[in-house]
Amino acid sequence: MLDTLRRQGDDPGVRAEAIAILERGLADIAGVVRATLVAYREDREARPLTPEALDDLRLLIRHEAERRRLRLAWENRLDVPVPVAAGSLRQALLNLLLNACRAAPVGGRVRFSARPDDDRLVLEVADDGAGLPDSLEPALLRPDEAVPRRGQGLGLWIAGRLLADLGARVSLERPEEGGTRVVIVLPVPAAVCEGGDGDRVGTAGGGAGGG
Repeated sequence: MLDTLRRQGDDPGVRAEAIAILERGLADIAGVVRATLVAYREDREARPLTPEALDDLRLLIRHEAERRRLRLAWENRLDVPVPVAAGSLRQALLNLLLNACRAAPVGGRVRFSARPDDDRLVLEVADDGAGLPDSLEPALLRPDEAVPRRGQGLGLWIAGRLLADLGARVSLERPEEGGTRVVIVLPVPAAVCEGGDGDRVGTAGGGAGGG
């Protein structure tokens, strides 16, 4: 289909037909993702979230951060396992972090933080890019209402679906200095969050390959 667009994309009829096929394909993918989330919902308690699982995300985005010479600020104050679905939460955070890396300008900054707060786990992903377009906000904040079209916002939509399924509250902020900050508040047992006060803090320059 992409080859057809490359070869005959100047033809309005061919272009319209190809776009319609791609949109139907994306709708099918969205349906598969939705069905998968439902199918695996019963497995959410199988693997709790550990501090190391969050720190692994820094390694997973390291290549993209280095490629764009980004400064990566990392603050992980979780130091005990939390009984939430680690796989779903990690995938949602990975999507958001990769989106932040792509949104930040070359040589820019991406920040991640995780901190227990009474009976909540508060996570933030921020970048200093141009800001998330208004058209993509619903994919993250209202995934039940917004199905991505033409490939735009698919990663955000998947993150939004996963977080909604976990019962998280997601908000979007636009700091005065620019960029986008995604704040995720996830309910967890208060006794878990009182387990410790250790920090995993780091700042890495992507070009320098810091970890």
